Amino acid sequence: MARNVAPEEATSAGTVGSTRPQGRRWWLISRCADSRREVLTTRCGAVTLSVFSFEEEAGLFLELKGLTPDGWRAWEIRAGEITSVLCDPCVRVA
Repeated sequence: MARNVAPEEATSAGTVGSTRPQGRRWWLISRCADSRREVLTTRCGAVTLSVFSFEEEAGLFLELKGLTPDGWRAWEIRAGEITSVLCDPCVRVA
């Protein structure tokens, strides 16, 4: 399942004003389609959003699921971006 996120909500981590320590990063799986960012969700009893601690983990997940040819990639995010993803496009995520 994929949820769309407006491009203005899809900024990269490490920007000025981040509340997390600079060394701490999180990663989601996403792709851009029709000027919107789609965020990959999975179903494990309920719809879930996979959040990874390392870019390599997200990349391995992509490879194991065979999603790389479809334009999916690891997307670096910060705390406020997770909130924005959960509040609008992924409101049904458990």
